[in-house]
Amino acid sequence: MELAGKYIPTMQEEIDQSLKILSNPRSTEAQKNQSMIDLAYHQDTINKLNLFNSQHYPSARPIPSLPAKVLNRLPQINNTDW
Repeated sequence: MELAGKYIPTMQEEIDQSLKILSNPRSTEAQKNQSMIDLAYHQDTINKLNLFNSQHYPSARPIPSLPAKVLNRLPQINNTDW
């Protein structure tokens, strides 16, 4: 759990950066595509952390998901780094 606490702030910075790229009309298509891939990876990580927490730390608050308008546009990935 301590590791997740150290990882989440960095992940939040990366999520914020990706969201800025997506909202910037001057971003290239390649930048936007990479941002979507990054966001999909982070959402998958959030889902896995929340699942782990619910099984091992039932009283822990869940990590918030990405905004729905972003989630609906994300590609599906299979993150098997665990």
